[in-house]
Amino acid sequence: MFDWPHIRKHVLNHKPVNSPCDTELTEIGARAKLYDQPILAIGFSKWWSGAGRVTVERCVTWGRSMLKLRSSTRLATAAALAGLAALAPAYAEPGATPTPTARVHATYHITWNGLDLGDFTWDSSISGGQYKAVTNAKVSALFGAYTWEGATRSSGAYAAGAPHPAAYKFKFTATDKNGRVDMTFANNRVASLSSDPPDKGNGIPLTPANLENVLDPLSAIMAMSSPGTGSVENTNPCQRRLSVFDGKQRFDLALSFKKKTHLENAAGAKYVYVCKIQYVPIAGMKMNTETKYMASTDGIEVWLAPVPFANAFVPVNVVIPTWAGSAEITSSKVQIDVPGRGQLALTAK
Repeated sequence: MFDWPHIRKHVLNHKPVNSPCDTELTEIGARAKLYDQPILAIGFSKWWSGAGRVTVERCVTWGRSMLKLRSSTRLATAAALAGLAALAPAYAEPGATPTPTARVHATYHITWNGLDLGDFTWDSSISGGQYKAVTNAKVSALFGAYTWEGATRSSGAYAAGAPHPAAYKFKFTATDKNGRVDMTFANNRVASLSSDPPDKGNGIPLTPANLENVLDPLSAIMAMSSPGTGSVENTNPCQRRLSVFDGKQRFDLALSFKKKTHLENAAGAKYVYVCKIQYVPIAGMKMNTETKYMASTDGIEVWLAPVPFANAFVPVNVVIPTWAGSAEITSSKVQIDVPGRGQLALTAK
């Protein structure tokens, strides 16, 4: 007869807890139990070949989509780091030592496969040789069936146009999972690390050398902000490579120049640099399908618009193709405060 336990197990294997499929599963279970008799089997067969199978397939498809979305979150975030790297711009007269802006606030919109997912905000300040950076992100998919909220904090010293992280905190809450990471740094290496849930150690083993001369994700963003001692008008922002450790995974983000293209109203600039980003996994991650895809794709891009007012490169668009679909992060507003020069608000048009 109809193996209802097998049908239910098949669906449950492809859906997170608290999915909208529970009602349908209960209905199918009741029908299967009722019709699991020889004399009534034909009735269930007719229902199963129509509405029943459609219901199960819809739930399975939903579950698979959510699993892909969840498994791609970390990789998409890693790739997005390079795209958001200009959110801590520096102002400097040509030939002078770069002096970071006092404060930056930016808002970005996130889409995945063309669907609205949520927003990402960035706030940073630098004062007295110390920096602080804060990000908040909210994601909601499938009419709220899956939600994710994350907050990240980083602080440390800022000297000679480069960050030296001291502390990093990351905390997130999702429909099916919560977690946190706390790190401190000393002498250019990770000094302490704690996470909840603890890392299971199923990925490529981390070595002590992997924790030296690394930046946390937000410090990596700070590191990419400055055009050096020159100006944005004669600096190529695409020639960069960052060594990043997020508390679980050690990876590099390597930028390379793709093209310089005309784009009116791009954060007040007349052109943007289109940089290709190569995600280079090193340790801590599993070399599964999504990791291999992200490491091999050449489709990750960030569009950086030079803004001479703040001597800054402002990202106007980030494209992140993952094995589960394509994500995009698009600027909606960037507000920059430059000491002695006033305030500049850049709004997407």
